[in-house]
Amino acid sequence: MRVRASLEVRLLKALDPERFSKVVGLWPTRARRKGEEGAEAALWALETPWLEAPDPRAALRTLLEPLKAKAPLLAVLVEQKAIRVGFSCTVEAAGAASLELDPDTLALLARLEAAVRLELRPSPVPDPPGRPLN
Repeated sequence: MRVRASLEVRLLKALDPERFSKVVGLWPTRARRKGEEGAEAALWALETPWLEAPDPRAALRTLLEPLKAKAPLLAVLVEQKAIRVGFSCTVEAAGAASLELDPDTLALLARLEAAVRLELRPSPVPDPPGRPLN
């Protein structure tokens, strides 16, 4: 099973990614200023790499744990409509898969008024031996 999670913050009120990083004390894995690549708003994002994880919650903890201490500040910025937060998680599994969000994660995402996108999709599975390729 492979898991990837990301948290995107759209910076709406004259914030640029560097200034936002200084305010929250975290540095993004991806950032874009307003106007770059035709962007209407600046973007600040934290992303995990694709992780081989038997439990997708490990990827979520990797991403969200550093944000817990910053949640009060981020919630104020959301309330002031200075930022808009989006969260996504993609799980690839060869068989059946599920993703469980614990109450703390749900509370954090709700506090940030985050739009949440969860994607469960099959991983590429090799053909069984001896099967014709046509």
